[in-house]
Amino acid sequence: LRTYINILSLTGISDKEIALKLQETLEIEYFLFLDFLSFPCTLECSSNQQWLIRLKLIESPSGETIFWVRKKYEIPESIKDLVHYEELATKVSLEVINAFAKGFVIPWHIWRYIHLNPSNGKLKKIS
Repeated sequence: LRTYINILSLTGISDKEIALKLQETLEIEYFLFLDFLSFPCTLECSSNQQWLIRLKLIESPSGETIFWVRKKYEIPESIKDLVHYEELATKVSLEVINAFAKGFVIPWHIWRYIHLNPSNGKLKKIS
């Protein structure tokens, strides 16, 4: 999916067009997109490899990014085997997810509706 979206983006197809197709196919209004990129370090880097991890909340009808979190991580030279790569990738991904969850604020009117809606059982009717 990431490769597909990157290719479409590079060929000039907008995020909005991609989001609209996903909305039609998946029948959703919002979706989370986790982007995990690995590439060689620049000269300022102390390692030979770095990761860039982004988590975005995208609105399907408009293709707009509602909220996103990003983390760049330099891979230590000491990590050589696949098991340690996998553990580190999980750890760094969870850091991004936790930062997203901590930073994302539900608009007050949605929060209020959810908590005042009698169907969710939190509001009791007075008879």
